[in-house]
Amino acid sequence: NFTFAEPAKTTPTCAAPTGVTATFGSALSTITLTNPTGNTAGKWYWMDNTQKVGNVKDNPHTYKAKFVPTDTDTYATVENIDVAVNATKVALGAGYPIMIPIDVYYTGSAIEPKPSIRVSDMSSDELVLDQDYTITKYENNKNVGEGRIHIAPLTTGNYDFTAGSYPFTIKRATGSVSIVDPGAIDYDGSVVEAGTSGKDLTYTYKGDGSVTVKWYADNSGTKDSELTGGAPKDAGTYWIGVSAADGTNYFGVSEVTKKFTISPAEYSFTKPATDTATINQPRPAG
Repeated sequence: NFTFAEPAKTTPTCAAPTGVTATFGSALSTITLTNPTGNTAGKWYWMDNTQKVGNVKDNPHTYKAKFVPTDTDTYATVENIDVAVNATKVALGAGYPIMIPIDVYYTGSAIEPKPSIRVSDMSSDELVLDQDYTITKYENNKNVGEGRIHIAPLTTGNYDFTAGSYPFTIKRATGSVSIVDPGAIDYDGSVVEAGTSGKDLTYTYKGDGSVTVKWYADNSGTKDSELTGGAPKDAGTYWIGVSAADGTNYFGVSEVTKKFTISPAEYSFTKPATDTATINQPRPAG
């Protein structure tokens, strides 16, 4: 019995294709490689044609390919040959890219939201900030209303588009009112006063609408009817209510209430003699 060894195949001439370009993000399967002049006759195939072309800024990219000779009886197939590919920008048409709508709330300071910029309204592919585009400025981005974000493409980015601006919405913030517990207010013959500082009753208000203060009688520890004469001055138990209307940048605040007490005053009188007595009771009228 004789065993015949197959003759070794010849290594073909297979210089890698050059000048290969493809659009960023496209699959290698969409790129057809041309066999350079001077090579052994044959065809080129990607080792993994599902790979996608990388960023423009990282050019050139290297991907593995194999060369399959036409005459496979004579020449061997050669794998894992490096092929350089230069990524080119994706050209976006008029009206693109788009920005996903943004709603933010008033903060009292300039707001600079980071946008979500997409290739189109039919695609989830997003442009990358500081890679594909830059934010050039914000406009009208403090008070309630419509602000604008201006963007422009980067030279080394993956997309070619016209610089432009997109609107975003600044909504009213939630206002708030809180009333500081005053403890007992001593009767002094004057009506009690309320304000944000330096008054008998102090409240804090976060907002920019008009503030309304109302005064109420007390009924066994619950708020009763509004006092027709306004703020009270006589000893007794009462309620204060503070509310605010919608402002430019804040929503209004529903009435916040708090119970308070005006305590009887202490007074003294001097008898014709040298004795002095102090009696805790309401001051006599007149």
